[in-house]
Amino acid sequence: MSDSVSAHICFGIALEEGDELPWEKEGFSDANDWWRHINGYKASFEIFENGNYIGGVKPAEDVIDRYYKERREWEKAHPLPVEYWNAGSHSIPSYVLVVPQPQMICGRWEPSAFDPADLVVPAQALAAFEQFCQRFSVPGKASWQLCCFAP
Repeated sequence: MSDSVSAHICFGIALEEGDELPWEKEGFSDANDWWRHINGYKASFEIFENGNYIGGVKPAEDVIDRYYKERREWEKAHPLPVEYWNAGSHSIPSYVLVVPQPQMICGRWEPSAFDPADLVVPAQALAAFEQFCQRFSVPGKASWQLCCFAP
């Protein structure tokens, strides 16, 4: 019996066991929550308090939609310049901090043809990634990574 895996080609830093990322150092489990926090994002209105709907009452769908639309618009204008991938498995994780583009992902049982010449990291994305790594003292040197993920 064999395991199925997904293959990922990306440009980034393979992290060593024990490397702590900036959001983890500050007690955040989610990089996007941390990014919004350190960059001063404030919703124009709140629907949550301590992780639950305010007053325990779910707002109307249009209110929820407006809340998340506002957040998505802010995130588009202030993108997190990195992504965090598990390149191992759920039981034995191995992490890679990557430039969001370009990425190539080949899902289980689906071969994908590609031209290696297409693997070019946009200068602006690379600069933002490197600036992030320097600002937050991320260890390691970025390079092309071929990763897999097995559930």
